Amino acid sequence: MIYNRLFHNRFLREEANPDAGGEGNGGGAPPPAGSPDSPSPADPPAPANPYDLSDEGDPVNPDPANPPPPNQEPETPYEIEWGDGFVENDALRQMLAGHAKASGLPPAEAGKFLNEVAASIRADEEAALKEADRSLREDWGSDYETNVASAKAFARKLSKESGVPMEKLGVFASPDGFRLLNAIAATVGEGGLKGGSQTVKAVSPAEEANEMLTNPNHRYYKAIADPSHPQWREATNYYNRLVGISD
Repeated sequence: MIYNRLFHNRFLREEANPDAGGEGNGGGAPPPAGSPDSPSPADPPAPANPYDLSDEGDPVNPDPANPPPPNQEPETPYEIEWGDGFVENDALRQMLAGHAKASGLPPAEAGKFLNEVAASIRADEEAALKEADRSLREDWGSDYETNVASAKAFARKLSKESGVPMEKLGVFASPDGFRLLNAIAATVGEGGLKGGSQTVKAVSPAEEANEMLTNPNHRYYKAIADPSHPQWREATNYYNRLVGISD
């Protein structure tokens, strides 16, 4: 190889003249540059070795317009630990996890936050349900069990005749929902809504006034008897119109 030969010659020359300080083969000071008698250098400068490993810097990117992709570590799955009792809805969980991730929350902190929020909402709902159930039991008294059974039976009839599954009637699954079912069942009477031929029985003003005072399912039943109720004024004015008392 040309490189080996050049390096070898240069090494021999330097070894043969260790103190030459740039002297030629015959010793003495070199001829001045440009002298017509100057001999050609016996050993030209060695060209750069493209295989030199002494430079440990970053290699030059052969194509600056398309830099190599950075080293990427496998992305860790964003998994939230949902607490016991958290709503069993995969779509909702994925949506919440997506928002938490986009907000920069670590999975552990996101899970803690979301589970605490869910627990607070669940506690409020349970407290509201407990109060509504207490109120319904108080209003229906000894008829509570009978009215609950009637409401459930009417819901099954609605489901069968409408083709809507029972699990989709969840809007009625509460004390207020059972009040509504019971009131509708009482209004349409036996036979339900089959064929849509049932008509609502006409009620006279005097009969409705009496309903307000005696029927717990009437919308003004509680308000008319409680001056502190937010609808007391409204209920009183309505009752007065039914019995013929001017405002």
